[in-house]
Amino acid sequence: MAFTISNTYISPSLMNMLAPFTKQKALIKAFVKAIDPEIKVGLSNDEFYCLIDEKYINVPFISDEEGDRLIYEFVLEKFGVSMHPFLLGLCHEVGHIKTYDEDLDEDRSILYYMLQLNFKEENYEEYSKMYFSIPSEFAATEWAVNFYLANKEFCDDFMKQMEA
Repeated sequence: MAFTISNTYISPSLMNMLAPFTKQKALIKAFVKAIDPEIKVGLSNDEFYCLIDEKYINVPFISDEEGDRLIYEFVLEKFGVSMHPFLLGLCHEVGHIKTYDEDLDEDRSILYYMLQLNFKEENYEEYSKMYFSIPSEFAATEWAVNFYLANKEFCDDFMKQMEA
């Protein structure tokens, strides 16, 4: 008897639960590949992050409501643009790859360490505003906003497909 993963390890009910994630992952990969075919995408329960040298972006499938609200408000205040937080996070990580500068990255490490030393969880909102202003973080966000504004129809179509 031949064994396959689909009928041995993953039940049909689990496959049904995973189906939306499979569709979304395919949409996310296609979106990122349209921007830069060299960027790899992973999906996990972690957070948005990128590995610049590997051209890899991690995309969370669980939302961080407070973090989403804070970055949304920051972008609205600084750029006057209303962007869906998921799209903003995704484009922001691409922006890290597109705007990478070794000096800014070193500064980011130092500033991030200083922020961690000086801020506690009860000051998360203030900490976030300062974190978003770190030059490499700001550059990635600015790239994301500019990409969105230059490709609004493409981005809006992507988000409609993600929410369908």
